[in-house]
Amino acid sequence: ASWVNVLSLAEIVEEILRGLDVLTTTKRDLSQRHRSMTAVLDQSWELLTPDERRAMARLSVFRGPFTREIAKQVADASLATLAQLVAKSLLRRTEQGRYDLHELMRQYAFAQLNASGRENTEQILRRHAEAFSNVAEHASRRLWAAESIQARQEIDGALSNIRAAWA
Repeated sequence: ASWVNVLSLAEIVEEILRGLDVLTTTKRDLSQRHRSMTAVLDQSWELLTPDERRAMARLSVFRGPFTREIAKQVADASLATLAQLVAKSLLRRTEQGRYDLHELMRQYAFAQLNASGRENTEQILRRHAEAFSNVAEHASRRLWAAESIQARQEIDGALSNIRAAWA
């Protein structure tokens, strides 16, 4: 909110998409852990178990909602781990039964994935691309069949991840 005197809303969004550094304050009446979004997320990250951290980092490759089956395939995230991340409000379950990450958490977790090494990041991105390539291929076969409505819904639900996989 403090940026609205200096930047337009569109510029604020642009800055946030570039990174979390814009979400900071210099106010002295706040504890150090509340002076930036990165500090807040650092604290939450430290409270996670190693398995939850690994899963969150890997889940950060998703761009939009994903199913638990794809979360297992891409991120090796078990149902129990997904449930813990939902319980800790780091992951949410949509009305359609898919999972989704808040964009700020996704950015932070992706930075953590990158910090674990380029080879690891590339492996997870490759898994993501393969998984959504398979989703698109499977749904495209059904588009002209009796299951076309379900195929279109499947593609609609995965479209942002299909685009990310292609990229």
